[in-house]
Amino acid sequence: MRFTQSWLAVGVIIVAMTLPSSSWAKSELDSRITRIENIVENELNIGLINQLDALQQEIRELRGKVEEQQNAMQALNQKQDKLFVNLDTRLNSLDTVTNTDTPTDKTTKSEQEVFDAAYKLMNTKKYDSAITEFKDLLWQFPEGTHAASVYYWLGEIYLLQWQQNRADLALLEQAKQSFTTVTAKYQGDTKEADALLKLGMIEIDLGNWTQAKEILTQVIQKQPNSSRARIAEGKLQRIQQQ
Repeated sequence: MRFTQSWLAVGVIIVAMTLPSSSWAKSELDSRITRIENIVENELNIGLINQLDALQQEIRELRGKVEEQQNAMQALNQKQDKLFVNLDTRLNSLDTVTNTDTPTDKTTKSEQEVFDAAYKLMNTKKYDSAITEFKDLLWQFPEGTHAASVYYWLGEIYLLQWQQNRADLALLEQAKQSFTTVTAKYQGDTKEADALLKLGMIEIDLGNWTQAKEILTQVIQKQPNSSRARIAEGKLQRIQQQ
């Protein structure tokens, strides 16, 4: 009996020695939990990174589309400006041809010769000489039949020179004075609406939207349903989009 009890005690001791201690088991469990947490955290990080990359790609694509639309709008505006300028040039050329068919008395013919010479110089881009000739015409015929056209074309030349050298504000002022003379002194003349249109375009160029709207509205009121009024309407639409 004592022998059996001895061997039983020995067996209990051996089993106890082979079983892991509770502290060791806890340590192993903590280690496994930590590994699992690391794996889950890595998976979550990878998912977030992928989502962030996808969002950044979408943003880049949207920015690209916005830039394309802006470029397209700018190209359309430039094309519209060119169309307006071409139309305005054709209208002015038509006025010049109409003005050429005038009575052939000696005084008018002399005025016409001076006007034609100045206009030819302007068309060949000899602007300084054209200015001299136009001013000479005004000195010789201050109340001549071409006086309104002369002031208008002087304004055109000064405006073009200012656009080529915007630092010279004196040119801009001379252009505005020339166009203003037409609108103030030659009301009812065909060049009045042209001069108003140019004054409105100058204010647009300077970013003076309120003044531009007032002037362009006058063009529409003075010559409704005309090509000049349509140009003014187009410019007003451009202002509203700003």
